[in-house]
Amino acid sequence: MPKTTRIPQPILLAAILLALIVRCDVTVLTEDPSDSPYRTKHFTIYSDSPYFGPDDLELVGMRKEYLLGRINEYLGTRYDRMIEVFITDTTVNSHVHLTEQVWEHTDYVLVDDGHEIAHVVSFQEWGYCQSSIIKEGIAVAASVPVDGSSTLQRFRSTLAGARCGGADIDNDMYELRKDITNNAWDGTWWEYMRAGAFVQFLREQFGMDAVKAWYQSCVGTSPGNAGDSFRTVFGVRLDDAIARFKTELVGTPRT
Repeated sequence: MPKTTRIPQPILLAAILLALIVRCDVTVLTEDPSDSPYRTKHFTIYSDSPYFGPDDLELVGMRKEYLLGRINEYLGTRYDRMIEVFITDTTVNSHVHLTEQVWEHTDYVLVDDGHEIAHVVSFQEWGYCQSSIIKEGIAVAASVPVDGSSTLQRFRSTLAGARCGGADIDNDMYELRKDITNNAWDGTWWEYMRAGAFVQFLREQFGMDAVKAWYQSCVGTSPGNAGDSFRTVFGVRLDDAIARFKTELVGTPRT
């Protein structure tokens, strides 16, 4: 994940509570949060941080269950196994292994939008995709920001500001094509957002089953297969899809 910024803990806890109040279908907690490790229905949570007391772990557990439910809904999956979460000051931001384990820095865990959980679900349910833009785009698109906005909405707004600053959207679409056909992935924040927005666009245009098929076309194959399999999966040329994506982002030019 891209680097995150420390936000005052009371504000984060209030935001998490607000998100959970909006959606009341949160799994009932299964253990006392003062126990170590702390367990919910789908998560075993370990913490070596002195900043996380029982109340904090309870909120973390509730948030994780909420995120998993939303991610299953978005991806059309039925993931129903345990995920281990390790909260520590000794890791960088957040990352996931190919196993069902997530490491999260204390600065990141309370702003978690489910990105790493989405990785766990997609890797375990669909296999490990070799294409960076697809696997990261899936995780970004399926994530659940506290403000409720979609990746496509956020990228459209960000892109509008960048264009006012002189950014070249045609070059940006060229870079998107390179990410797909050459796996030219640098892992910048902008790439993450663009990948998520493109996956969201494909889901809206063609459905999640088609996005899943594209993802799985790069399981056990070369990352470059993402470009080769695109037309077979979606029934349109990659360049035509990118052109439609550009129009979705900036609108149809007036003549």
